[in-house]
Amino acid sequence: VTGRLDRPGGLMFSRPAVDAASPGAYGRWQSRVRGLPEFGGEIPAAVMAEEMESDGEGRLRGLFTMAGNPVLSTPNGRRLEAAIEGLEFMVSVDPYLNETTCHADVILPPRSGLENFQYSVVFNRFAVRNVAKLAWPVFEPAPGALSEWQILGSLCAALARVRSRCGDAADRATVEDPSASYFASAPEDIVGAMLASGPYGLSKEDLAAAPSGLDLGPLQEQGLASSLVHPDGRIKLAHKETDREFGRLSSELESMDGDGGSIVLIGRRQLRSNNSWMHNCPSLIKGGERCTLLLNPEDARSLGIFAGGRVRVRSRVGEVEASAETSDEMMSGVASLPHGFGHWRRGTRMKLARESAGVSMNDLADEEPLEGLVGNAILNGIPVELTPL
Repeated sequence: VTGRLDRPGGLMFSRPAVDAASPGAYGRWQSRVRGLPEFGGEIPAAVMAEEMESDGEGRLRGLFTMAGNPVLSTPNGRRLEAAIEGLEFMVSVDPYLNETTCHADVILPPRSGLENFQYSVVFNRFAVRNVAKLAWPVFEPAPGALSEWQILGSLCAALARVRSRCGDAADRATVEDPSASYFASAPEDIVGAMLASGPYGLSKEDLAAAPSGLDLGPLQEQGLASSLVHPDGRIKLAHKETDREFGRLSSELESMDGDGGSIVLIGRRQLRSNNSWMHNCPSLIKGGERCTLLLNPEDARSLGIFAGGRVRVRSRVGEVEASAETSDEMMSGVASLPHGFGHWRRGTRMKLARESAGVSMNDLADEEPLEGLVGNAILNGIPVELTPL
């Protein structure tokens, strides 16, 4: 529209020292129950519960989680929690006994992030300036402590041995051990090789000599060309999937009644509690109550809700209670709960988080309506009913 794409003043593209971009994939297969399309090798988190509950071939009977807390971060977390309890087996790679991992049969705790080598591969693609930085371990790991990649490699090797024994018994070919290739090198060695083959020809030693990182210069024009992975090097502005989705959205907008009388709930993120795992850190959770229902003062008055008073918030799938907070920065007809709270569930071992438990907004999020193209959950604009307590 403005003629500034890939130019100063408009959207520009980084040139990372380590680039792991892939062309992606879409619709190669579908989820078992609702038939939602695969996207980048994944299916939507909103279908986890139904895939565990629904009988038939392919029913999910086990779960492997790594560093995630889906009971607090997926829509209708209470339904998912009940479905997880019905699984045959669950394994979690996690340092915390949280709302999800407390259901695991086996927990494999990895090293702390401060005991690991770090290099940001993903976020340097979104940088506003080209930079490269290595972070070396701050602490020596305890004897026998393993990083996630070592845990995964050991599990892959063990699984290959079991499958090979089963194959021998059934007179089938031996299963190749993926750990021999995928997990044979440490992450720092892989990053070193990628740095050397990258556009700047850097080495680990170069970055080790610059503990604050290297400034590789401002974003340059022509960054878009190197980001495109279509064989013809052109941007695809229209194809059948997006055309179909535009049609669906147009019909949906036309069908809205627009009465303006209901309250819709949106989430909010807070600087010191970006996700649920930050709530067990003293310096990040201190201060006043964080998990409050924020709403417009006029809406509060019309509903008989007072700042500091308790409010019941009810949606189609659940209800929670929270303290009210008013702000004229909130649009009329909209209320907000922060993301990541709800640490009241039994079986967790997160003492500080439990003292500021709050409620999970995702207990109100509906897992049935989904965004049409790839099936993402709709976690904002949830119709709710507010009742002062």
